[in-house]
Amino acid sequence: MITTKEPQIWAALGILAAAFAAMITVTTELLMRTSHSSTATLQVDIASLRT
Repeated sequence: MITTKEPQIWAALGILAAAFAAMITVTTELLMRTSHSSTATLQVDIASLRT
């Protein structure tokens, strides 16, 4: 049985943690970009209705 004292376990956990952090970062960036472009499009549509 593998115990948590073995270095391979800590390396695997580090890799998984780094991958998880990267996924959160990329997902947040894409959501922010999408919401910004949607907001900009909505502002242009509202401005065109006012004139």
